[in-house]
Amino acid sequence: MVAIYKAEFFDTSFNLKFWSKIAEPEIIYDYLTLDKTVIVIPGVADVRRGWYCHITWESSAGAVYQGFVSGVDTTKSTTSVQVSPLQALFDFEFFSNRKNYNDNKTDVEGWLRTAILGAFSGEDSIQNIPGLTVTAATHTDGVDMNLKDNIHQFWDLARKIIQNNRIAIDCGFDPQARTITAVIKNHSAESELTIEADLDNITDQKFTIRDNWGDVNKVIIYNAKNLSQSQTFTATDYAAPVVQRIAEVTVGEGETFANVAREKSAELMRTSDADNLIELTFRAVDRIIPDIGIGRRVRILKSGKEYHSVLTGYSLKGGMKTYIFGGVRVDLSKRLKLKGAI
Repeated sequence: MVAIYKAEFFDTSFNLKFWSKIAEPEIIYDYLTLDKTVIVIPGVADVRRGWYCHITWESSAGAVYQGFVSGVDTTKSTTSVQVSPLQALFDFEFFSNRKNYNDNKTDVEGWLRTAILGAFSGEDSIQNIPGLTVTAATHTDGVDMNLKDNIHQFWDLARKIIQNNRIAIDCGFDPQARTITAVIKNHSAESELTIEADLDNITDQKFTIRDNWGDVNKVIIYNAKNLSQSQTFTATDYAAPVVQRIAEVTVGEGETFANVAREKSAELMRTSDADNLIELTFRAVDRIIPDIGIGRRVRILKSGKEYHSVLTGYSLKGGMKTYIFGGVRVDLSKRLKLKGAI
């Protein structure tokens, strides 16, 4: 039986502008790389960039995907629409004095909320996002963002804190309420879910696991303004092989070299239990595999071993759903995107 999908398109004032039944799309959602999902509409459709897209299917009570149109290609018989996840709205630059945050390290969710509202709910009516509400559902202190300057790439920070601190930004839009919401939440306090990868209902699995062999375990930091001043740091489990990094830091007004050097060394030696890539595929209607939100920690059992990770994406195709865990990507285009090359 062919699954019936429907795509609805709304303008930025949440007026329904177009809808169509569509062939089953391959839905791709990657929190780290913000990949686009492509849907194909029969005929030539008047769909425009910037409109919101809402995709449903008969076997799901709610939306299976929401995003905004970031590209449209037409032929004589079809319209191909590229849909970016709603989080891609927040892939922007913003200014914030790094010293103000680095000195206090309080309420990182509130700090991120202020950045979003400053960019999209301010005096610039053209840049503003109508109906936007941003909520800091938790308030976490002590998150070391290791800000290097005063101009920041918002989604670079979002990638960092989901892997290191389990803080994720969940987005959605409600056409009837004419709102788009962003909820910033720390999932660390939530219980770790357990999934058995060897169960029969897991139809496919891929594990890319890294250990700490070859990770940076020694760092030497120099003061860029006084090169005779340096400090050496080693990992708590310091052992051969020694992998050394050397870096310079600039000490700003009111900062100390010791604090700046310590933060830089922590960045260079930071490890995470999300330093892996685990993909588990199962039937989308499976009720044994729990419904997991982005940022949730999991314990995955396989062949008598256990692996810890965090959900960072999913895909949906042919009635099968794949959970994507961890912060590692093996696809070249994704790796380049994470390194900022594309």
